[in-house]
Amino acid sequence: MKIKELLRKLESKDVESENLVKNLKEEIEESNKNNKELRERLSVFEKNKSEMEIENQELNYRQTKLDFEIVKVEAQLELIKDVVLREKRF
Repeated sequence: MKIKELLRKLESKDVESENLVKNLKEEIEESNKNNKELRERLSVFEKNKSEMEIENQELNYRQTKLDFEIVKVEAQLELIKDVVLREKRF
């Protein structure tokens, strides 16, 4: 009787172990799948980041040019104002 019970328990433990191994394999597969998806998303984010950095550099360059042009226009306006005021005096 005891041997049969021990054999049943052992078989039950074997089944439990097999189920655990199966579950762990499934979890590993799911984890690997998630890992792959996350790596793909990271790659897309890194590409977008690079593109945005380039665009930001271009915008900064344009802004600098515009700021310089505004300074030039302001100086020209001051010059025109001075010329007009001088002409009014004469």
